[in-house]
Amino acid sequence: MVIFCTNSNAPITFRDPVEADFLKSGTRKNFLTPKHEVIEEHMSITEEDGGYLIKNNTERFRKWQEASALGHWAVMRTVVPDEVWENW
Repeated sequence: MVIFCTNSNAPITFRDPVEADFLKSGTRKNFLTPKHEVIEEHMSITEEDGGYLIKNNTERFRKWQEASALGHWAVMRTVVPDEVWENW
């Protein structure tokens, strides 16, 4: 999922891609023309959610972010050889 944020009150609009945007790539053609949209009602904010996520108000995610980062790097240590990490 991709979320676009803006400070503007104006709605965000996107143009439809043209053939030149795909650069003869099937992958680009697949991903530049989304087939699945998130239903707005599924993204509703409730009191239990803690409200909108805004700058400098991310503390409620700290434990989740730390656990996620540690898990990510644990996996990466098994994918990338030790020599790469030691020379990073």
